[in-house]
Parts: sequence; structure tokens; C-alpha cells
Amino acid sequence: MDKSNSRDLKLLQNKAEAGDASAQYNLGCAYDNREGVEQDHKEAVAWYRKAAEQGHAEAQYNLGCAYDNGQGVEQDHKEAVTWYRKAAEQGEAGAQVGLGYLYSKGIGVPKNDSEAAKWYKKGTKGYDAQRFHLLGKCFTVGYPFLEDQSEALRWFKKAASMDWADSQYQLGEIYRSGNGVKQDFKEALKWYLKAAEQNHSEAQYSIGWLFERGIGVEENIKKAVEWYRKAAEQDYGPAQTRLGEIYDFGENFKQDERQAFKWYLKAAEQGYLLAMSNVADKYYYGRGIRKDTKKAFQWYLQVAEVEGNEEYAHCRTTVGHMLLNGIGVEQDYDTAVKWFLKSAAQNDPDGQFNLGHVYENGQGVKKNENQADRWYREAAKQGHVLAQFRLGERAKNQRTKLKWYRKAAEQGHLFAQLELGKIYESGDGIAKNIKTAIKWYELAAEQGSILAQITLGNIYDFGEEVKQDYEVAVKWYRMGAEQGSAGAQFCLACMYEYGLGVKQDYRQAFRWYRKAAEQGNDHAQFNLGLRYVEGKGVAKSEVEAYKWFLLAAAEDGEDAKEQVDLIEDRLTLKQRAEGQRLAFEWNEQNESEE
Repeated sequence: MDKSNSRDLKLLQNKAEAGDASAQYNLGCAYDNREGVEQDHKEAVAWYRKAAEQGHAEAQYNLGCAYDNGQGVEQDHKEAVTWYRKAAEQGEAGAQVGLGYLYSKGIGVPKNDSEAAKWYKKGTKGYDAQRFHLLGKCFTVGYPFLEDQSEALRWFKKAASMDWADSQYQLGEIYRSGNGVKQDFKEALKWYLKAAEQNHSEAQYSIGWLFERGIGVEENIKKAVEWYRKAAEQDYGPAQTRLGEIYDFGENFKQDERQAFKWYLKAAEQGYLLAMSNVADKYYYGRGIRKDTKKAFQWYLQVAEVEGNEEYAHCRTTVGHMLLNGIGVEQDYDTAVKWFLKSAAQNDPDGQFNLGHVYENGQGVKKNENQADRWYREAAKQGHVLAQFRLGERAKNQRTKLKWYRKAAEQGHLFAQLELGKIYESGDGIAKNIKTAIKWYELAAEQGSILAQITLGNIYDFGEEVKQDYEVAVKWYRMGAEQGSAGAQFCLACMYEYGLGVKQDYRQAFRWYRKAAEQGNDHAQFNLGLRYVEGKGVAKSEVEAYKWFLLAAAEDGEDAKEQVDLIEDRLTLKQRAEGQRLAFEWNEQNESEE
């Protein structure tokens, strides 16, 4: 809620407490409809009663509704009749119709058709479309009387026949939902179109909804967007939000993140929480708009401050995360913890995980390992993969460690898969099982883990615990090598040099040794020097060989030092100087890149 709304509510509260009946009624409505306050039907009833006792007809009517439905008070139809009658005698049409309905059904009063007719007549006096529409609403779900969809349909049709757009839209809703009638999407579309022709934004949105899903009409995203746009241009927030989502995700439609941001912002400025959350995300990640973490924080904070919205608990967590790390706002551990507690209380797993983190590290709270484990467990129970992995890391016994690593690994957590592979390969605290180790290594490797790829290559290359298979080893080495791993490149080069799992190819061996050597792998540098000496896969060059032996020797390679001594005996002073210059330049270039 923005500051102006907060001030308005405070003013209303002051007036109500001073005895202003209208303010008391409006404050009751605010609590009933969650307008700037957390929804509280009991509190609403308390304020309606204060106003009703001062003779406020609408408050008397709403109090009757509360008793009729048992909302905020224990259901009591006799009390409902009492308050409906007080309001009805003051000319409140809804109460008159309500009283007529209760007489017609014998609810709270003896059944009396003449009394029912009398009050119905009073309530429908004038027979204008708006009154027919209001009568229809009286009989729909969530309104004061026992649900009677056939009655609602009757009154809505009367109003709709007089071109009352709201009733045409309500008929569309009834036929779309099949509530009290046979579900009929074509009939729903007919009534939506009648309302939409009168620029009814909700009807336009509903037509877009039907076209987007292909319900009652052929699926057509372009037409859906056209109808959503009509509603959005009338500042209908849900349509603006949906347009934003369509442009954002580009499903069956051209993605345009700038357009997505534009429509999200329009809805956000009207207070639509989903749009506000999306605007915050856009500013945070810099998608569709220039990255601005300060603005992101402000939007997240606005959503977070709206009480009772559990579906937006993640915004409270994000506010906490930004405060914890000083992103877009001054770092504040204490306030961060308060937000994490709020989101954790709403069962948000990210909030619970972050609470575990702050207790583990003593940020904003006293360091407490038990509390850290408690909150990690709460998050982990909900499937939070990082919490599961962290519990695996923190576990003191191997059984618990395996339990949590496995849960995380089964959700695709790469490092958990890698850890399980290591445990089963080594037999650390459990029975050694190379097949199970390979299973987890393969899952990690397929996600791009270079360590897992090299480990698998080594397992099949050396064949110590599985049947030796050079071709499989080459497959895994190649995957790591193509991701730029110097270790994997060296191993792949060796396979090409000796023709293991691939056709022997000195040029390919030289190529991969060179890639690894350029990254500083001293084994590759040594082998590259040998290739230049022998002229295998490359033209002979003792100067180039000398350069690479010098680089390998700098890493305390004894074999390389021996080769340096041998080659220096064959080189002229000029060649030595050239080789040393090349090695020096290589070092200079690589140090500057680091």
C-alpha cells in the first residue's frame, strides 16, 4: 500500500473511532474486502454493527449478510432477518430483495409468499437494468443470500436484454464456469462479445483468455493479444499483466522484453502485485529495462509490505537477500533477518534456507548451528535443493550425508551428483560401488561437470575397476576438452598419440597438447616440446621445443629440466636467446591475462 492510501486509511480509522457512521461502514468494507488492511471478517462485523446501530442502512444490510452467511459471526438467519428488515424499511433495495427471498424460502421466518412478493416488488421498483443486475449479483456465490444460480441467471438476462454490459459479462462468466447451467463456451463467448462491444474491459480480457487457450474457439494467440490489448488500453490490470507475460516468455508469440516491461509497469502502477513483482524482477536482472537494483528493491519492498499475501512470500525473501548483501540498498543484517523470518513463517523455502544461512554464519543473529540445521531441514523438506545439498555437506555421519546428497542429486544438483560419485568410488564410510559411482558421475558429466568427465575418462582409461574401454574414455575426455579443460585436453592428446580409442593421429595429438599447454598445463608443455624435437604432427623446431621445455621446467618438472640441459648443448647462443625470449613473452602474456 502506498503512503497516500495509508494516510487515507488512518483518517478513516480516526473518523470511525470518533463515531462517524459512514466511516464505520467504510472501515467495515475495508476489512471485508482487504482494502489496505489484512482481511478480517470479525473486525468488519464489529464496525458494521457500530454503524448499523446508528441507523446506517447499508451497514444494517451488510450486517444482515454477515448473519445470513455466517461470515465473521455465527450463522443466524433470524438475526439476518432483523437487520435486513431495518435496512429494507429505509429503502435499501438489496435488503428488500434479501428479505423477500428469505420469506419465499421460509429461512429465518415462516414461509410467506405474500410477504416475499411485497419485498421483491419494493426491491425491484423501477425495473431499470442496473437494478436487475444488482439483483442477479445478490444470488451469485459470495453474495449475501444462499446461492441460487437460476435466480441470478433470470435477473442477469433481464438486465442483459436491456444492454447492461455488466450483466452480459456475468452471463458469460456463468456459461464459462458452468455454475448452475450446462457449461457452454460458445454461449459464454456470445455474451462476452456483447459486453466487449460496449468496451467492457473484463469481457475483452475473457475473450482473450478463450482465444489463448482455444476454448470454444480455435486457438489464436494473435487474436488473444488483440483482445488483451483492448482491455489493457482501458487500464485493466489483469490484461496488462497477461500481455506482459506473453511478451516476456514469447510462447507462440514474438518475445519482446521491452513490451513486457511496459505492460507490467502499467499494471504495477495500479497496484497489481504480480505485475509489481515482475517489474522488480525486470529491474533486478536488467531485462527489458536498464538494470537498476535500487528500483528493484523498492518494488520488491512494496509487494513485501502487503500483509497476508503468501504467494508473494518470495518477495519478502528477496528483500531480505538484498539487505543481507547490500544489493540496491545499504547492507542491514538485522532487517534482513526480519524479512527472512516473515517469509519463512509463510513456509517459503527460500526464506527458510536463508535463515539457515544467517544462523550458520552469524549474520544479524547469534551463530547457532542447531538453528541453522533446523531451517535448512525445513527448506529441504519442501524440496529446496540447495538446502538439501548444504545438509549433506554439514552432516556428521555418512548415512545422513548420503540421504541429503541423494535428494539433491535426484533433483539434478550437479555437485551433489559429483559428491555421491566420489563417495561410492572411494567407499568412504559405505560399501564401495563403482557402478553406482559411474551412474552419478555420468549424470554430473552430462550437465557439464569437467571433473566428472575427466574422472569417467580415467575410470575407463585405466580399467582398474571396470572393463577397460578406450573409446568410452575418449568420449568423456573429449567432452571435457571441448569445454576448455586443460587436463582433459592433455588426456585426449595422449589418446591420439598412442591410438587408444581413436585412430593414431599425431596432428590431433599436437593440436590438443598445444591447447592444454597454452593454458599452462606443464605435462602438455613437456609433451609439446617432445613433439617439436621429434617432428611428430608438426615441423621440427628445437627453438620451439626449448621454449616449451623451459616453461615446463619452471613448474619443477625434472624430466623437463633434463630436456633443457640436453637441448641447450645443441643450440647456438642465438637460438637459446630466442627460445628464452619466447618463453618470457609467453609468461608475460599469460600473467597479464590472469
